Amino acid sequence: AREALTVEVAAAAAAAAAAAAAAASVAATAAASSATAALTGRPGPDEAQPRERQVLRFEDPATGSEVVLIGCMHFNPCSVEKSARVTRELAEQGRLGALV
Repeated sequence: AREALTVEVAAAAAAAAAAAAAAASVAATAAASSATAALTGRPGPDEAQPRERQVLRFEDPATGSEVVLIGCMHFNPCSVEKSARVTRELAEQGRLGALV
């Protein structure tokens, strides 16, 4: 049991570090997207849709692809529902390219 707990704690720490890195990347990309939108006159993904808690939408500057990050907590029913709903909506709209 102790070994399992150690593995879970290590996995949680790795997930937290990955989330922090992703958040920093999202912030930088969102700033770039807003600047691009200001220059081009086209709304970026964040400006084109109303904001939703725990859902970050931005454009990958290298590819121009829309990226959607969903903040979630493992085993949380609300997080599971939100992730499933957003994924389902993107699939129904033909906008789901990959799911990680």
